[in-house]
Amino acid sequence: MTRNRTLALRLASAVTTVVAGTLTFVGAESTAAAQSFGAPPPPQTYTVQAGPNGGYVSGGNGNYRARVESGTNPAEKFSRQGHLAISNDASFGFTVEGNNAPASKTGVAFVIKPAADYFVIDNLSVGGYVRLGFANDAGVGLNDGGNTTFGVGARVGYNIPIAQNFSIWPRAGLGVNTASLNTTVNNVDVSVSQTNLTLNLSVPFLVHPVDHYFLGLAPALDVDLTGDTKTTAFSINFVVGGWIL
Repeated sequence: MTRNRTLALRLASAVTTVVAGTLTFVGAESTAAAQSFGAPPPPQTYTVQAGPNGGYVSGGNGNYRARVESGTNPAEKFSRQGHLAISNDASFGFTVEGNNAPASKTGVAFVIKPAADYFVIDNLSVGGYVRLGFANDAGVGLNDGGNTTFGVGARVGYNIPIAQNFSIWPRAGLGVNTASLNTTVNNVDVSVSQTNLTLNLSVPFLVHPVDHYFLGLAPALDVDLTGDTKTTAFSINFVVGGWIL
């Protein structure tokens, strides 16, 4: 009740500053939060409608309507409904490939993953990514080899603000990866291509230093669900990005 009463008072105060045809929002962090309107013919009646993360001021016989967002917390603003987050995950990690020794291999991998995520409601995101990776493998009976991967995928996430400038954004998704494998088995060069369906899990710990920008670290797990040779990759991703309305 107290929060709704405070929000209602804040929204109501916004309509008291209609000057020269401009509705100015009280408490907005910049003039970008103000929306211009045509000069209203007096008298005008304004209606305040409160919501969970702000509300609306409307009036002028339906000719004037503007949204006022509550709070100034960058971690909360990041995941509001309608926001689009654009990011890139760069990772360095370890892989385990194959199901049985001596064919099983371990190695290191480097991956970049540009992505876009849209918040369909507050905190809940849906998105997609493109994956480019390289892994260097070695194992019993095998000389050093490597593979390159290209993939696309979709994911869902849920942002959890834990402080004014910090949040946790767990994400889970499915991707389709095509890998080109190059290695040497008993002094014979082998080159194979295969496509796998992959489960992706990551839990980014994000810092929001200012509005519209974020960065952080994310432990991640990628597990192949299909394919003759399945790879499991453990990594720490460096996440950097920004969001727009």
